[in-house]
Amino acid sequence: MADSLYNGETYNASMKNLPQPLRNATAVTGPAGKMTVEPIPQILVNRTLKPINITQPQANTWVVDFGENLSGRCRLTIRDSHTKTNQAVTLHYAEILMHEPYGAANGLPYFGNLRGAKATDTYIINGNGQDPEVYEPTFTYHGFRYVQITGLPGTLTTDDIEMVHFYTALTRSGTFQTSSKTMNAIQRNVWSGHESNSMSVLTDCDQRDERLGWMGDAGLSSDAYSLNFDMSAFFSNMLHNIEIEQGDDGSIPDIVPWVRGGGKPGDPSWSAAYPQIAWCMMHYYGDSGVATKHTTGLMKYVNEMMTRTPEDFTKYPGSYGDWCPPAPNKKVPTSVPSAFSFTNNLRQLAEIFKSNTSAAAILTQTADDYTKRFEKAFTTSGGQYLDDLQVSYALGLTLDMPSDSSQPSAVKFINSIHAAKSHLTTGIIGSKFVLPVLSNLKQGDLALQIVEQTDYPSWGWMVFNDIEPATAIWELWDAYKEGPGMNSRNHHMFSSVSGWMRTHAVGFHIDGAGMKALRFEPASVQGLSWVNASYDEPKHVEYRWQRHGGTHCAKSAEGRSAVNTNLPEVDPLHLTCGAHGGHIQTVDFASFGKPQGSCGFFEADESCHNTTAQNQVEDLCIGKSECHLPVGADFWGNTCRGSKRLYVQVTCSAAHTVTADIVVPVGSVASVAMPTAGTENVILMESGSKLWTGNAALQTSHPGIDSVDWHMETDSIKVHVKSGHYSFQLTGDSPALAGARKYSYEGDAMHMQCPPGHRITGVSHVHFGHHLSNHTRSESRGCHVPTAHMLIAGHCLNRGSCIGRLIATLLATAASGTRMVVTMGDDN
Repeated sequence: MADSLYNGETYNASMKNLPQPLRNATAVTGPAGKMTVEPIPQILVNRTLKPINITQPQANTWVVDFGENLSGRCRLTIRDSHTKTNQAVTLHYAEILMHEPYGAANGLPYFGNLRGAKATDTYIINGNGQDPEVYEPTFTYHGFRYVQITGLPGTLTTDDIEMVHFYTALTRSGTFQTSSKTMNAIQRNVWSGHESNSMSVLTDCDQRDERLGWMGDAGLSSDAYSLNFDMSAFFSNMLHNIEIEQGDDGSIPDIVPWVRGGGKPGDPSWSAAYPQIAWCMMHYYGDSGVATKHTTGLMKYVNEMMTRTPEDFTKYPGSYGDWCPPAPNKKVPTSVPSAFSFTNNLRQLAEIFKSNTSAAAILTQTADDYTKRFEKAFTTSGGQYLDDLQVSYALGLTLDMPSDSSQPSAVKFINSIHAAKSHLTTGIIGSKFVLPVLSNLKQGDLALQIVEQTDYPSWGWMVFNDIEPATAIWELWDAYKEGPGMNSRNHHMFSSVSGWMRTHAVGFHIDGAGMKALRFEPASVQGLSWVNASYDEPKHVEYRWQRHGGTHCAKSAEGRSAVNTNLPEVDPLHLTCGAHGGHIQTVDFASFGKPQGSCGFFEADESCHNTTAQNQVEDLCIGKSECHLPVGADFWGNTCRGSKRLYVQVTCSAAHTVTADIVVPVGSVASVAMPTAGTENVILMESGSKLWTGNAALQTSHPGIDSVDWHMETDSIKVHVKSGHYSFQLTGDSPALAGARKYSYEGDAMHMQCPPGHRITGVSHVHFGHHLSNHTRSESRGCHVPTAHMLIAGHCLNRGSCIGRLIATLLATAASGTRMVVTMGDDN
């Protein structure tokens, strides 16, 4: 009788009994234009889900929970229908259940965030046909976890209903599993959100009265999509659709295909999706033809954007900017992301058109000029970017990356992260660029700390909060209390985090278009103990590494045992020394409550901390090669209100060892950086054959290996390989320290110098403040700059000497009369 993408379908099964003439359709004129085959995978059913729970919160009302928030519809079996002719059965779809502040938690779904979408399917019972009757709507879909059913005869059981989940049949590209429970959960939510929002176009959401191809969302998610799925055909078709919607002046609208809404021309950060997706086709899939196919459209885009570019970048136009920063944080002026997005596009286009040397040179020169204008508009002489906001630093440093983290703007950026207690203050644009910038500044563990946060605002909070734990990515950081206007629980605009996890976090980088040149950096961050990842498009790559021995850390949010869910979030916390790591020798830190920090820098929150946690972990883990720890207040005690977490750090009895299994595809080359972590008497082996021993590579040929050399900057042995399957193992002895050395700085240079032939292998303590009497860890209170330790370590490790004056002058001074103390070790 009726169908609507937003409102649902009404199907009158009793009309099957009417005479044929009453069922004839009316002929209408079809849409104009030329019909062509859409060259992308069709929309197919991926799987069906049975309910995990069915309740009856009020008479004649059933509420079904499928455990996951997905795109699709329901298949309902209606029993005892033979006496209910013309009775209407309604299915009303929703993402969440009612809770404060929307209303009392009464077990009924909350529909407010659907806005104008009715999201309701209605089935009118035949009653004269076969009993039972089975109904599945045809011309609609919904985004939902819950469905409310009324008008149903009899009782509803799990055998009577299932969710039918479908989307464009994109093929997942590879796998992702790490020692981080939080990262694994976020990646799973990204996969789910990407799939539900792939309906021939990349929709912004799958549930409300929108579901449009917003370009900002698509552009910001395109790297993550490319790493998670085979997007080659989909993105090729998307570029074609963008070109169709491109204005005669070269402008790109906010939405493609354009139906309604948004701007024409679009916000510069939304229009930026055109060259961004073209760059993805070239970078990830090696599609050099994109430059030829889209030369006209891309150059029209450049010319139109240049006409909109003011001399003064503070006046750069824009509509949305860094959309949806977490409350109560300030939103940066739209001119900042607008100016950045087009400048960044120019660099991408220079790569795309690199075969046209003159065009590439002009694009590069223009990008360099625009970068200078960006810095002039948005920085001060001391390296501070506009309003001292994370997003301003992240975008500026992306355009002009300094050589190390001691540069003024880099230090201020890191300070801004610490000022927010290692949480983001950014919207969708800043959130994409903060993490890679930190990794490029050798602050990968700080980036990991941000991603592993499980309190507000964070991706982990979406997953682990105890109000409405998410199974996809939210539109808003604080979705649980916002609404009803714009508040989807299945959006992909914040999914760019997956791009960082699939590359920087695990240590995998594409250095040549189409994966022709790869770079592997096992154990790239201390906070991860192992990684198991693979990539299938455009070539098959396998990448597994594990750290054995030494220091290991693990984090987990409190188990969600009280929440009905299909997803395994209540697994115990797993600590392992690895097969070559001996046993757990000491427990260096343990806190259940609200601890903070990254591996090696954990700190307990004394207002919410189980004081017996360390003793309990020691009892459970000391002497074992691995142990599993329960996560939840039922074991650790209810130390405080709100969501809690468990952080543990242990030291294993054996010295540092790293193993890595890598498959380099045919036609590709790769470099593999095996970290030595300051160990001595290093031995590097591949499949049982020695490549390096002591201080030098062995002068023996090895199949597939071109060279082996020491890389001081990353404290690693770098192996250059051709295609093939490699199994590396690096072992070494713990360094015999020549003695801890204490350096103090007050008003003049602090020169940290090792004896000849030695290098700095560890920084055990840094305090930058005033009135210090000794150098114990307890001094990290009061007048103290928390960035100091990371900055000194990042600037000085693996060097024979290090000048502390520059770093000290860059640190945010807590008070007058400051003084810095550093305790470090050097190798013997």
